[in-house]
Amino acid sequence: MWTPVLLLGVVVLVLIWTQFVLYSSAGSPDRYLAEKIRDGYSNNVDSHYKKMKNTYRGAELVLGGSNSRPYRESLNVRSKGRKEPAGKHRVENITGISNSSRNGGLMMVPLFQIRKVNGKFHDKWVVLDATSGDCSSAVMTVLPGWTVIVVGEITASVECKPPVCLKLEVQENITQHHMTTEEERLWKRNAAYLTAISHKALQIFDADCRTASANALRVLGFKSTTASGLMYNGTLHFNPYRHFGAWGVVPYALHNISLDREANSRLFDPSSPPVYVGQMTFTPVISGCSMYLPQAFWGLILPCLSDATRCDIMRQYITQRMLREVDAFSAYHHVPSKLNTEAINASSSGVKHRLHKLDFDADKLAAFLDSWICQPGLTLFACFQALASSLELNGFLDSTDVQLVKAWLTSIKKLGVAEPPRVATPWRGVRKISEVPVVLEHRSEIERSLPAVSLQKNFVDPVKTLCAGKMPAQFASVAQWRQPLMTDIVLVIAFRYNKFLFKNLPYLETLHRPFFKHIVYCTPNVTELMTSAGSGNLSHVTLVEGMSDDWYLMYECMASVARLGIQGVRGYLQIGDDTLLNTWMLLNLSRDSIWLPQGFTKMNAHDPKHRWGWYHWTTIHGRLAVLRTLSDLERISGMTSDQILRLDPGYSKSASSQSKTFSQILLSVNTSSALRQHRLRGSESWDDPSQNEAVEFLTNYFRVNRMSGKVAHRALDLFYVPHVLRDTFVKLSRYFMRHGVIIELALPVMHHGMVPKSKVTYVKASSLWYDNRKKTDAFYSGNIVFLHPFKLKAQTETESGRAFFCDVFLQNLSSKLSKFNTTDK
Repeated sequence: MWTPVLLLGVVVLVLIWTQFVLYSSAGSPDRYLAEKIRDGYSNNVDSHYKKMKNTYRGAELVLGGSNSRPYRESLNVRSKGRKEPAGKHRVENITGISNSSRNGGLMMVPLFQIRKVNGKFHDKWVVLDATSGDCSSAVMTVLPGWTVIVVGEITASVECKPPVCLKLEVQENITQHHMTTEEERLWKRNAAYLTAISHKALQIFDADCRTASANALRVLGFKSTTASGLMYNGTLHFNPYRHFGAWGVVPYALHNISLDREANSRLFDPSSPPVYVGQMTFTPVISGCSMYLPQAFWGLILPCLSDATRCDIMRQYITQRMLREVDAFSAYHHVPSKLNTEAINASSSGVKHRLHKLDFDADKLAAFLDSWICQPGLTLFACFQALASSLELNGFLDSTDVQLVKAWLTSIKKLGVAEPPRVATPWRGVRKISEVPVVLEHRSEIERSLPAVSLQKNFVDPVKTLCAGKMPAQFASVAQWRQPLMTDIVLVIAFRYNKFLFKNLPYLETLHRPFFKHIVYCTPNVTELMTSAGSGNLSHVTLVEGMSDDWYLMYECMASVARLGIQGVRGYLQIGDDTLLNTWMLLNLSRDSIWLPQGFTKMNAHDPKHRWGWYHWTTIHGRLAVLRTLSDLERISGMTSDQILRLDPGYSKSASSQSKTFSQILLSVNTSSALRQHRLRGSESWDDPSQNEAVEFLTNYFRVNRMSGKVAHRALDLFYVPHVLRDTFVKLSRYFMRHGVIIELALPVMHHGMVPKSKVTYVKASSLWYDNRKKTDAFYSGNIVFLHPFKLKAQTETESGRAFFCDVFLQNLSSKLSKFNTTDK
């Protein structure tokens, strides 16, 4: 039976040093592929590891003054409670670090002897700190694919057997006369990191018993190469608790908050996406769950041995400052976890006292690190050492801490840890969406419910005034926003111009908040929007930057939002700000199929002129752009022209002379004309689809959907992509965006290659053109999914438009939705 526990959603944060996970110095957020990093790092480590065994065996590192003397002892890594029989270990000598006697200011570092248990170790390691709490609930010890190093004692009920679990101990004569209990604990953690590195680890999960969970490891599986998160580029300090919904909670590592109040569990919004913190920001959080990948192993060191809280915070701040040198980020993920409140309460008084007696000011430390500059020409590790010396001069570290950093850097070099190159000009400001997703601020559902008075006044009341008392009850109060009808769909509303967002926001919020839990607004320029007058009314909304090339690439909005990692959703629905949505028509649609409007025009790709004169067919975003995209997919597939053509069930040799692949059609086009090849800036770093993905696309396109030699197009003012197709959609959309394919060609062509038509729902719609746009009431009906366009602000200023919106549309929407009692499909 469990001891009393507290379910906390965000106190347990997962921290990732991310240039090497989701970001590269080129700015691409999805270049992380486990296989690539694993292969590259393994080759690097193998060569260094072989050299290490031959060159560094028996070596020792002595730091300090001239009177220092070598200090040799051994560090054993062995299973708990077992005496290992002879012949079952290999002993490898590696350089280690220690904090020895400070008499005379000397720092002596012993030689580690890491006892390696025979058998195959995993390349994923957990360093589990068991000195701060009961580890009986730490289920990582039995997770497949991970090797656990336990620092400290664990309960007898938890098995710890090699090679799955190792117990790290230090021989008594190392620490008996030289270290306090706290110093020994921190020294062991640093030693455990080196142990994992020496065994060629590719992932190191740094965990605390009180907060560690298998959920954290599952969240960080990185199976998706397209997932990303929100980007924060705000103030010097960032509070991830507020981001995840606990707006009034501050990090417990620096402040005295109660962890044993069950009410805290209701503060967190489990749907909040991951957040990525820029290099100009510091986060004073000790999460107890942190993930490191090889090129970030240098940041594992606890740079002092005096106090665990102080050292954890110092590591956090110093590493975040060093990330600036390599143009990288840190990331925070929401991970549900159980905290043993009995263990916390047993020692809380002492912990809280110590947290208030930190021997440095975190704000001053952040200010110093922000102003510190590393000299040009120094390597990253040299910068690290220089920063440690500067911190000593300014009273944040002492001389032994500086020597500790030096010993660490020497050790990891000898173990083959790669030294990332410094970036000459670190990125500053807001990145465009072609590089990483930019969201100025995410608002949780809990925050949205807090300023109810201002929300009512700024958004609902103007619409009530417009309709002069004819407002249905479902739309008359923000109270309806707290229980939205659809919690499993993210609604993406795209704006071509920033100026229309402020004008139309009251209408959009009033119409959609009662029905959609997740709404993201996509605009061309978030920074401009947030610095303009009226930005105060955006305090509750989530914004993402999109449309890098005007409306032509409006599907960039969907791709960006799909990469945000919003939890617990089944799909993503995009509309324009001038799309009038009959929301009730969505409730019975399959969440696992693609939704597109009915009525596509199919064209032969070899026709230079469109049969009814569609203007964009002959522009740089039209026929040539889609031909180049499809031709590249044929190339990536590795298939011959004959193999591609034979995918079509209607292919025959007698007609083969008339059948052409898209590559062959492109060769016949006069590409020397004035139509230059359009390439989206920043897209060079995006990964191409894999060969298998290209083959699957062509198979669907040619064989299943019979689109050989054809392309389709249509105006798209609404489309839906299920979560199960998220990765496929993101990869393909970015590939089509790279070539600048207009949305009206990109989505119609793309969906024919993604799935069979049987998995597509084609919905009824009214798309109005020319003079018909003045006759909205004549073309609107209750059996269509949407009507486009209806300019909410502009048309409701006319008598006829206002009458249609208030007397027809709102009333119809209210009566239909009131019949549905279910909240989810």
